[in-house]
Amino acid sequence: EMICLPYNQKLNQPLVLALGFFDCMHLGHKQLVDTAKQLAKDSQSKTAVFTFSNNHFSVLNKSEKLLFTFEERKTLFQNVGVDFAVYATFDKEFMSTDAQTFLTTLKNTFQLKGVVVGFDYTCGKDRKDCFFVKNFFEKYDIPTKIVQQVNFENEKISSTRIRKLLSINLDKANQLMAHQYFLVGTVEKGRGCGKTMGFPTANVKVEDDKLLPLGVFTADVEVDDKTYKAIVNIGPQPTFGLEEKVVIEAFLQDFQGDLYQKQVVITPKKFIREVKKFNSKEQLVAQLKQDLEKIYD
Repeated sequence: EMICLPYNQKLNQPLVLALGFFDCMHLGHKQLVDTAKQLAKDSQSKTAVFTFSNNHFSVLNKSEKLLFTFEERKTLFQNVGVDFAVYATFDKEFMSTDAQTFLTTLKNTFQLKGVVVGFDYTCGKDRKDCFFVKNFFEKYDIPTKIVQQVNFENEKISSTRIRKLLSINLDKANQLMAHQYFLVGTVEKGRGCGKTMGFPTANVKVEDDKLLPLGVFTADVEVDDKTYKAIVNIGPQPTFGLEEKVVIEAFLQDFQGDLYQKQVVITPKKFIREVKKFNSKEQLVAQLKQDLEKIYD
């Protein structure tokens, strides 16, 4: 089980720390983690990654959402074999810390046996780069590795690129990550219209900060450790006059029982179509039947 702890909480455990934000685990990030794991193995240490527990964009007054929430990231880190997730809350205080202070805190808090950074890493309000980080730690004989750019189709892999792709090409976004995009949510009370139409759907609530791909997708939905094939509709609900709010509705094939208040993990697979407005419930039902055929493609 991976352990999460604040970056200024002492830990008596030799660590190799990968620095970044890691709002997903793309192939560039994966290389950082693999490099850290190798260093950790060589020095009989544990592997740690640094991340933020909140949406740093909103603190910077940007409206960007996160590819994966802090809770979801814990799963990602655990899946690639990270032992410790070291986190900071990105707030005004953290923002006003310079690189020297931040790195000194890390050095004094942890028994660092190695540090790994990406070629484009910066830290501190003074935006110090990876060479500054390397020089800082190597003064204390802490080996520091800089991981070079990882490309896909001759272009740098980055979270920004994946964010852009998510809304237009889920397949491609997935190819840049070490795992498929997924979302974790809780089933809440919907309008109950699905039931009356013979299509009981689960309304899934996710954190407001979660970045969502819009459209209708085939999906795998995991609930109570079982996986069901499903159709997931992510977007506004124009048929019911709800244009503004983005809603996630999942129809699970062959599911019996009540999903209310259960936690579900949804992995959208294939984009089927845009969310569109139907003039009648009959049209909507006919379309849903067509969508369901795609589950087995």
